[in-house]
Amino acid sequence: MSANGVYKEHSSVNDLFWRELGVRFDAINEIDNEQKSKQLRQFLEAMSLDELKEFADATGTVLTNSEDKEATTNELVNLSEQKLVLSLLLRDFQNRKKRTIPNFYQSNSELQSYKSPLAQLHHLFEQTPSQLVSLLTYHYWTVRGTGNIFALDKKLDSSKARKVLIEKGFEDTLCNLLYKGSKETNKYRIHSYCAIGESRFIGLLYKQVNDTSIADYKQAIRHQEVNTLMFEMDSDDGKVEIKTKVQFESQAIKKYIENTFEGVLTTYSTDVFNGYDKSVFIETVLNGKTAIGKAVSDFLVEKIVFRGSPIVNSPELTLQTKNMDVWPSVMDASDKGCVNVESIKDLASISFKSFGVSRTIRSIVQDNGNVIFTMDDSLIEKDTLEGIKTKFLEKFGIPMFQEIANSKFSDGQADLIDYVMGQRENHKHNHEDTKEVYDSLIKHAYLKNNTETYVECTSSGCPHEAKFDDQSVQTDECPLCDSPLRKVTSTSTIIDAPKIKREVKRRLRVWCSDGNWIMHDDSSLTHGETTLKLIRLERTTDQKLLQILVTEQTIDGRLLTKLHKMMTPLIIVSVGQQEKFIAKYSNECIQAISFGKLYVQKDNELKSFFDYIFMNLDLRAKNYLASAANKAYESICTIEGEPAKIDKKKYTPGDLEDDGFALLKDMFPNSVKWGKQQSGKQIPEGVFSLSYVRDDKERYAFSFDFKLAYKNEGYPLEISENRKAVQYVSDLNDSDLIRNYAKQKQLSGHIFISNCFNQAQVETTIKHFEDQLNEPIRTKPLFITTEVLTYLHSKYREHYLEVELAKNNYLHWLFQAFTNKNQLFTKAHVNAIFDKLLTKQYREVDVMDMSLLTHEVIQRDAI
Repeated sequence: MSANGVYKEHSSVNDLFWRELGVRFDAINEIDNEQKSKQLRQFLEAMSLDELKEFADATGTVLTNSEDKEATTNELVNLSEQKLVLSLLLRDFQNRKKRTIPNFYQSNSELQSYKSPLAQLHHLFEQTPSQLVSLLTYHYWTVRGTGNIFALDKKLDSSKARKVLIEKGFEDTLCNLLYKGSKETNKYRIHSYCAIGESRFIGLLYKQVNDTSIADYKQAIRHQEVNTLMFEMDSDDGKVEIKTKVQFESQAIKKYIENTFEGVLTTYSTDVFNGYDKSVFIETVLNGKTAIGKAVSDFLVEKIVFRGSPIVNSPELTLQTKNMDVWPSVMDASDKGCVNVESIKDLASISFKSFGVSRTIRSIVQDNGNVIFTMDDSLIEKDTLEGIKTKFLEKFGIPMFQEIANSKFSDGQADLIDYVMGQRENHKHNHEDTKEVYDSLIKHAYLKNNTETYVECTSSGCPHEAKFDDQSVQTDECPLCDSPLRKVTSTSTIIDAPKIKREVKRRLRVWCSDGNWIMHDDSSLTHGETTLKLIRLERTTDQKLLQILVTEQTIDGRLLTKLHKMMTPLIIVSVGQQEKFIAKYSNECIQAISFGKLYVQKDNELKSFFDYIFMNLDLRAKNYLASAANKAYESICTIEGEPAKIDKKKYTPGDLEDDGFALLKDMFPNSVKWGKQQSGKQIPEGVFSLSYVRDDKERYAFSFDFKLAYKNEGYPLEISENRKAVQYVSDLNDSDLIRNYAKQKQLSGHIFISNCFNQAQVETTIKHFEDQLNEPIRTKPLFITTEVLTYLHSKYREHYLEVELAKNNYLHWLFQAFTNKNQLFTKAHVNAIFDKLLTKQYREVDVMDMSLLTHEVIQRDAI
């Protein structure tokens, strides 16, 4: 069993676990408590105040003075012995992994609560000890040089890739292949593995090379010396990389993966191909021409797949014929605007017949945007394979089995920009294409080089490492072991986020320059302890809003749900992340684009670029409204029960505003929410209207406010709250729109919606309205609990069809229930409405009984 399986539970953590991680477990445990505290203080003093606060939170330490660094350090030194030892062990494990830890944490932590490496390690260990085993595997992978890279000609199934590393049967098959490859002289086993997200799977294998006794300080020990070999399977692009210096091991792993996934691995070419003509390539794909200018014989293409198309929502498009050339169909589709080519990667695959064989050639998109065309060449003679490669080159002007530069297309340029911005190590930009883009981004200050100097101990077993500061750090002796220290300089690339946001705003202003859109001040969105700034635009013709979030961080699931529930169309501009990784954000009211995609647009192209994005978001409105309401319903149900048990960090007043409005908007489409957008102004959360026909047109309007109670006594509707509510009503009743719309020429009610009311304060509020609002104003304060609101919404969704068939009666009953004499809307009112509705006697639209018709048709066929 791998180390991941052995150390899945905290109960299995022992000295062997820490030794597997390369931690000086015995040395740390043998020193006395005073020395342990001294070591803890040394690295705590080197941390910033924010890092100390995170460390305190990760270790469950409650600070009494969190704003003073010295006081905070003094409190943290007094950790319990168990937490003290754990912190020292994790600090030792952290040594020389400062880049690996944040990268792994961002990809693999269920929640991303911390930014400092030591707090992140505590958090990972708390989730499961095996996370540290995975992290170590990932570290070994990242520090090792590039291995042999292959492309699999078939889909690399992610679930099977995971089984290769986890299940014993798969492991035994692989290790037996390696054992036989070594002529049965070396044993192998999977020591550990790491899964990055849902697509990258890294395995670390141990090869036993020796079994001897070696001298040790206390007594001689058995030493089963090992060498390591590693491999990675990437299900996103079908890429397999093998890192070993021994040829037969690479061949054995390659053979094993080919057998397991029933495909063929082809070696990547190291040279990037640039020798093609962009316009010629487009002509070969869309107009059936050839790169050599004359027909290519014995190369019949029957099927072509495009990754996207100009059709709404850009679906993948397949054109296929049978024993006929597909190009006339492609040309017709191109003339009708159904297909186009904006990048080499748009050509997903072609199926062809040549030299008596039928195969499919697929394109694999690299992280840097470049493309490789590959196919299953098993059972094809060498001469035939070379002939097929030649015909492909003659047809399209590009080679097979070789990386092709995609930067001649704007989409390829965008991918390259995103790739370069996502690389933190500047030594990775040595290739001609990446260096040119990197130098340009540095020149325009979108990227900056950040150089840091550290001092570290020259002794390989010592973990001491500290930032170098001429005033405070001496570089002669290590404070832990007295060995000499050395300076280490590290240069990394960082993104200038404010500069990027200014550039995004500049491009948005270009779009707004025709007067169709107005840019307002940024709005704030609080998520946990983080405040996000959203660029806010408003369309002048209908006041529809569009928000833009510029971020270099991944969007976690909770934030994504929050953004969906807000129901405001949103463009996420992701910085330093490739398009294929952010596509998952693009649904409902959100469209994600990469900064590279935006950056390559010329100013005169921005209008069509943004217009197209907003048009697609607008078309999705009906779908994302229902989805947002469903998410809001589930979220708001979590606060039912005692208010005192609500976690203030997990559910905030802003969450109630978003959830509650999503339910109201679903039931009452003619509604608006002002809340966050008009923060600081004397207006309620929003307004909704009811419009129906009885003997005449009936039109009513209600304002509403959400109040989240954290105490069992109920939300404190104090005198200041009452005054504000009365002012809201007075101001809105002065509105010409309200006067002209509402039958009563005023609001019918101001609705307070809360998870818990204080009955005495409810009565005080009712009296305050009566005292302050004089005739002819008859607007009443009305009260609905969140429990009743969700109950109404569940009934509405359950019986939506009946509501639509008796819409006027339903809205009339609802109005009467809202404005009942007690001014409190209850479940009894909801039940009374739906009891009448479900009698089906009040339907206003005649419908055919389709179930009865179906039964009749089936019975007739049976006879």
